[in-house]
This record gives sequence, structure tokens and C-alpha cells, in this order.
Amino acid sequence: MRRDTTGRLLTALRAPRGGTRLGHRLVAAAVTALGGVAIAANSPHLPGLSDRLVVVMFVVAAPLIALVRLLPGINVLLALIVGAAGSLVVNVLIAQAMLTADAWSPPAGVVAVGLTASVLWLVPSDHNSLPHTKEDFP
Repeated sequence: MRRDTTGRLLTALRAPRGGTRLGHRLVAAAVTALGGVAIAANSPHLPGLSDRLVVVMFVVAAPLIALVRLLPGINVLLALIVGAAGSLVVNVLIAQAMLTADAWSPPAGVVAVGLTASVLWLVPSDHNSLPHTKEDFP
């Protein structure tokens, strides 16, 4: 008998309500950046199709997950759609900037996408995590 795991999947994908601490965001950013560098360093040595799928999955999934985390208050499916569109925009803008600067290479593109996703991880996702002082409020 098949069990319905949709509810569990949506719970796992949903961002935490209270926001994430800076330490968690720093770890996620470091892992994303190091993952991009590691994939780019090994990409010339990837002969098979399945190995190249890892590169494509990273380039699409890294910005997608970082962008979905920034949308905690909306439906998970809608957040995934917006994250996918944002991931496409990030990839196109990076490719366009690298082609304009005559600096295009696939490993450098993977590193640039990883670093951009790392910067997206560092953006606070709620107003409570922004630094402020009591003087800012009346």
C-alpha cells in the first residue's frame, strides 16, 4: 500500500517560521560556495552523462534553494516556481556578464553561480533578523 508522503515533503521544504540564525546561513553559504568550487574543479574530469548531470543540477538547484528560503510566507509550490524562475534569471545574467567580459568558461560559470547562491544565502529572510537599534523605532 502506498503512503501519502506529500505532506511530509511539503513540511521538509517549508522554511522555518522564525527565520534562520546567521550561523546557519553562514554554514549554508560556505557549503554552497565550496560545492561550486569542488564541482568546477572536477568538471573537466567528468566523462559520462550522469556526471555532467551533477553540474547541471548544482547550477539549477543552488540558486533555486537559496531563493526558496527567502520566501517563507507563501505556498511551497509557488515558492518553487518563483525559485526556478529566479534560478534561470541568475544563470542567464551570470552567463551574459561572463560573455560580455570575454571571461566565459564552464568551470568559472559554475563557480560564479555557486558564489551568487552563497550571497543569496546570506540575505536575511525576515525583518526580525535585520540589525536595528531602539533609536530606529518611535
